[in-house]
Amino acid sequence: MQVKVAALIVTYGERNAYLNQVVAGLREQGDRLSELVVVFNGNAIQAEAFSASNEHFRVHKVVLPSNQGSAAGFKAALSYAWKHSSAEYFWLLDDDNQPQLGSLEHLLRGLELLGGSEDVLMLSLRRNRREFLHTACCGAPVRIRPNSFHGFHFKSLVTQPRLPGRSHRQDPLTADQFRFIIAQVEYAPYGGLLLHRDWLRRVGYPNEDYVLYADDHEFTTRIVKEGGRIYLCPLSEIHDLENSFHWKNEGLGGHLLSSDDDPLRLYYGTRNRVHMELNGFVTSRVTYFCNILTCLLLLFCWQLLTERCPLPLVKRLALVIEAIKDGWTNRLGFNAKYVLP
Repeated sequence: MQVKVAALIVTYGERNAYLNQVVAGLREQGDRLSELVVVFNGNAIQAEAFSASNEHFRVHKVVLPSNQGSAAGFKAALSYAWKHSSAEYFWLLDDDNQPQLGSLEHLLRGLELLGGSEDVLMLSLRRNRREFLHTACCGAPVRIRPNSFHGFHFKSLVTQPRLPGRSHRQDPLTADQFRFIIAQVEYAPYGGLLLHRDWLRRVGYPNEDYVLYADDHEFTTRIVKEGGRIYLCPLSEIHDLENSFHWKNEGLGGHLLSSDDDPLRLYYGTRNRVHMELNGFVTSRVTYFCNILTCLLLLFCWQLLTERCPLPLVKRLALVIEAIKDGWTNRLGFNAKYVLP
């Protein structure tokens, strides 16, 4: 497909070392990449120090006065690209998402195979997202089960029993297993998502009130509800330069009550997930509430067996309950107790 693409990156703090490696990966994507928009989320000094030039794409820098979270950061990037870029497609990336050789070309090739419709969105593979890795291997769809809480549903205790906090076992994948599977998914992260610019007119921007965590899932599920179709392209790979908590914190209840999670991530991630699920995937609040209680009880008992001192666990449980309550009652936006870096 002969279309032009603008890459959109959001960064924060002192992360130019990562950002420069991501830009180096973008330089290898060919002449389909026409522009690069980098949003510096409250790090003006890093914006001044950053410089990137390439014969194939123009570079735009947008500086926000303070770190306003990923939702506001990607909203700023998309808004700027909508107004100032002539590219038909936007490719969203975190500041540590380094595209591998040919990543963009594979996305565009997949888009062409699917008919080139503006309703189609493409997603690059990041191997630390295990649900998408599983999809890349076997083609199983990625979706949110109705009335489930953080992926947990009490019916799964009978049909698919697993220990709390334990993720699915993943066998190592060989190179020949990464076929050109194009599997449909119901939600996606920002990192690696390729979408047509017209979606901003149709669904708007990420919800700033989410601040960070789950704002990408809320944004993409809105697109799906409006008729968008998101497809994973395993041949388009992105390497995460920084280890993600997704490696460790999947499975029943995700990262809830994990001792190696920080309060900020625990609060915003839980609150936003509850709000998103209630407003899009819950058909019975009674069932949903039962899933919350069952999940927390199982996780609490599991963590209690592995921790010598229960006091930190009780504090984490209280934080999670606070987050659930705020998500349930639509108390979004910044929480003064959990300040962004």
